[in-house]
Amino acid sequence: MFPERVDRMLLDAVTNPHEYVAGTWMHSLLQADKAYRVFLTECANAPKKCSLAPFVGPKVTADDLQEAIDAGFQQLLESSTVQDGTLSYGLLKFLLYRRLYDPNTWSSLADDLVSLLNGTDSTAMTSTPQTDAARPSPYSLGQTAFEGIRCSDTVWRASSAEEILDIVKEQSTISSFSDVFYDQSWRCAAWKMDAKE
Repeated sequence: MFPERVDRMLLDAVTNPHEYVAGTWMHSLLQADKAYRVFLTECANAPKKCSLAPFVGPKVTADDLQEAIDAGFQQLLESSTVQDGTLSYGLLKFLLYRRLYDPNTWSSLADDLVSLLNGTDSTAMTSTPQTDAARPSPYSLGQTAFEGIRCSDTVWRASSAEEILDIVKEQSTISSFSDVFYDQSWRCAAWKMDAKE
């Protein structure tokens, strides 16, 4: 409004406004694999500061680390469960993706991945494991506020799963994290309320 009065400004988030309104978030993960690769590369370059590097072996590379983590996640996928507090493949992989946002915690992320790959701690990636027995939260505690805002703003609606299959197929090619991220956008296709603005 008054740009001459602005000395400094902080931009909290960047999103493509057209994609946001479309509701598919098609390109939201474009940089996710690059961030993951930086984490793996930094770990391989500093094995004394990254517990994941010695776990995989001497003279480890980012490719070696990714191969070990992928094998661990594949094993989780094949035995995926949420019973008895054991975290499922989808939740753990999503938590890995979320933790890439904060490089200051990558050292503890490496420790947690070692625990997970060792099979010593199935809750290593989070301090609050989800279980089937968890009670739903009471209404209006903000648990679905994100969906309420985002899905009400979007124009994407579908009356059947078949209507979104082409978009799902395209989303699956964007990133290795596609399988645990884009389901958030699918909720909006079934959302029944529009924004009041």
